[in-house]
Amino acid sequence: SIFVHRLVTGYYYKITSVVAKEDFGLKEVHYVRTQLEMNDRILADFGELRPTKGTGIWNMHQLILNNGCEFVILSVDGKKRGTRGTLNVCDDIEFDEDYKSRGPAVLAKLKEELLRVIVPMGGKGSKILLLGTMVSKQSLHYQIVCTDDDPRFLSKMRGGLWHKVNI
Repeated sequence: SIFVHRLVTGYYYKITSVVAKEDFGLKEVHYVRTQLEMNDRILADFGELRPTKGTGIWNMHQLILNNGCEFVILSVDGKKRGTRGTLNVCDDIEFDEDYKSRGPAVLAKLKEELLRVIVPMGGKGSKILLLGTMVSKQSLHYQIVCTDDDPRFLSKMRGGLWHKVNI
């Protein structure tokens, strides 16, 4: 997981993962916790990163490691105040089992949430990584990557794929 690598190496001080539903984020935190607590190679190379009881935060929504790195999970429709990550990962934020029933109003609301709340969470020098699949021209990913309606993003072609770079 990119999260585990960044957390143990201390490359990014604070990682914020924004997901569509809280359940998806809980699975990611469980995976990260398991790796940090039980992976013998990580323990041998980086030592015990879990804080001792009473000295830090180690729950299913937020991890603060002994090396100072932090991992926070947020859902798109949940509270996001006070969170400023140096790496903000939006992982499949428009996922919905009933995707076909979603109309333009839902897409517009999600796009507004992304541009009004999530993008400004980063601050100067932070990075935003938008992960997902372009399922149609009505998807949020298509709107962000293939249209020029937001001047805060710039498209770059790398390795045959389009990437938006936050400027």
